[in-house]
Amino acid sequence: IYSRSKLVTDQDSLQTLQELSQLLGINRAIKLVTHKDIESPCVWGFWQPKILLPESANNWNHDQKISVLMHELGHIHRRDT
Repeated sequence: IYSRSKLVTDQDSLQTLQELSQLLGINRAIKLVTHKDIESPCVWGFWQPKILLPESANNWNHDQKISVLMHELGHIHRRDT
């Protein structure tokens, strides 16, 4: 799935990801990608974590993005990927 995913380039999403990561004390780089064939966000990768979002995330408002990213970052923070 990852090889067919698209890197998120939306600066608002990337900035939000960075700010939330810092808030949780996550210092590792996290890739943010979308894929057209998934419906639910997920996270994978222990050493190089990636957050996979459905393509519909491109239409989410800022609050929705914060909620989903915070949830997925929680998994990375707890290392329960």
